[in-house]
Amino acid sequence: MQWTPPSIGELKSSFPDFILFAFLAKGGMGAVYLAEDKASGQKCAIKLLAPDLSKDQEFLVRFKQEADTMGRLEHNNLISFYQFFQVDGYHCIIMEYVDGKSLHYSAHKQALDQKAALVIILGLCRGVQHAHKLGILHRDIKPDNILLTSDATPKLGDFGLSRPLAFDEEQQVIYATKGYSAPEVYESPDLVDERADIFSIGVILYEMLVGHLPEKEYLPASGYFPEIDPWFDIIILRSIDPDPDLRYPSIKAMLADLCRVKYPELRYKPMTAENLERITAAGSVIKTDKMKLQKPKASFFKPKKGFKFGRK
Repeated sequence: MQWTPPSIGELKSSFPDFILFAFLAKGGMGAVYLAEDKASGQKCAIKLLAPDLSKDQEFLVRFKQEADTMGRLEHNNLISFYQFFQVDGYHCIIMEYVDGKSLHYSAHKQALDQKAALVIILGLCRGVQHAHKLGILHRDIKPDNILLTSDATPKLGDFGLSRPLAFDEEQQVIYATKGYSAPEVYESPDLVDERADIFSIGVILYEMLVGHLPEKEYLPASGYFPEIDPWFDIIILRSIDPDPDLRYPSIKAMLADLCRVKYPELRYKPMTAENLERITAAGSVIKTDKMKLQKPKASFFKPKKGFKFGRK
């Protein structure tokens, strides 16, 4: 679909309660603008659904679903939702403005320092865990949907494909992003649960550490960079297993192993509630300017025998 987003001048009369500053981005469902609420002086982002899609009931349902979902989620690692309304033929979401770039923009084809990657993945897991506690799956976690603030705090947004853990199978539509979506999203969509989000997070962790997506002939992250903590290999391998029954059963379980990366003294001890709280609490911040490109090194590691990334 070819669509030219309206200019700021064209939108001013439709949003008299806001000062529109800039066009931010255009995506598959619409466009996003930077604005300020005149009454509060608070900056925000206005997301418009493309007019043609507003006439498409399927897309409109997804867009309204995103607004409803975001309205239920309040967490530092999730983009906040403020308001949903319709004006002059546009369906709009007013949401939190994040002054930063997406993870895709900040780190595409780069291997990040493992400490920076750990901080980002911890924040992402905390946000997704909050959504899962409310019974909400994201289903499209990818670097484009993760914004990084100036201090590298990740904020997950774009809940347009989300759905409750319980849903009407007959109304289901399959959407996925190649490379990040779990095999069951394509093959058994009726069986999709929170483990599909875990798969996507595992892929993102691998990509941050290595600089590219896992390949069919799987090579551990430490196979590219021997200085990477091999515990990351354990976490990633369990997260992206093609069989959902062999993945972490919950984000909480994944966080427990991430705790063991940050606190090696806990690596071979049972994970207590107190120790898990250490990892779920806000930790030290690694700024984006410390995210450095690494170059692959020779390694004696070989792919895990019999392991194939992707579909069975």
